[in-house]
Amino acid sequence: MSINSDLSSGDVADAPYPDLTPNELEAIARKHGLPLGPWEALPIRGIVNRVYACEDAILRIPRNEPDAIRDTMTESMAVPLAMASGIRTPDLLAFDNDRDLVPVPFGAYARVHGDVILEALPGEAERMTACQKLGEDLGRLHSVVPRVPDPEGILDFPEPDDPARHLADLQRGGYLAAEEAVWLGRWIDHLRPAFEVTLPEVFCHWDVHELNVLVDRAGDPWLIDWGDAGYGDPAEEFGVFPLAGIPAMLEGYLREREVDEGFAGRLLWAQLSHGLRRASRPASSTGYAPGPFTRFIRLWQFCVDAPEMFQPWLPRR
Repeated sequence: MSINSDLSSGDVADAPYPDLTPNELEAIARKHGLPLGPWEALPIRGIVNRVYACEDAILRIPRNEPDAIRDTMTESMAVPLAMASGIRTPDLLAFDNDRDLVPVPFGAYARVHGDVILEALPGEAERMTACQKLGEDLGRLHSVVPRVPDPEGILDFPEPDDPARHLADLQRGGYLAAEEAVWLGRWIDHLRPAFEVTLPEVFCHWDVHELNVLVDRAGDPWLIDWGDAGYGDPAEEFGVFPLAGIPAMLEGYLREREVDEGFAGRLLWAQLSHGLRRASRPASSTGYAPGPFTRFIRLWQFCVDAPEMFQPWLPRR
């Protein structure tokens, strides 16, 4: 389930987290030839999974709920594709859909010892180098992974979100004055021509936010959590990552892949849509989303000195 998901409208937030006993963890480890432990539940829970870890491996056990299980099934198909592309992502050690030891499918992965990308590195230069490497990996992912058969339809094909819909919601809720709403509406209209091209359809992670990128002790980024992966416009892939890192990411990305002239406009469309959607909501209790206006502040900061490729798409007075 993506960071973009509205937990208030689904059942994932109400489904209990799995709580495995030491005997259950040992049985899983023995069945799949994993280290016998010791295993412990990591303190930070995702929206979908509880994660158990030992020194060299992790188990991602989803809540027993259809959307969470679907994400786990998506990971089972997406991670081998990502691994084959040569990008940095933890190896899938085992996938189990037998439901004999626990009532849900789950994955076992090699453990990457690191921290989330914007907290792991002490200096700005190191963070931007990691963002460049992440961009290179995304460029490789978008270029190398072919379209594959998906008879059960477990990969995602999301449509671009429409910021005008979220703008209307904010107006109805009294969050914006009429003048500001008109100005934002003009910017949305200014971005629409970015879609007047044949949109590329490539394999995407679809949830590249800062908590899904771990940086290891060597300063290399590792992309995790493939539960929303599928195919679509690669510009949307950059829609939720903090904009401070986007120029460095694109520097790396453009070493691997060319983009069309509307790419930057569609990237801003995705960032604006996410910012408008978040603006009427409180900060997430899971820590997976910043406060309601953080996205807006980041967007305005970015526009002040945005790279040249974004200049034609920036808002006008």
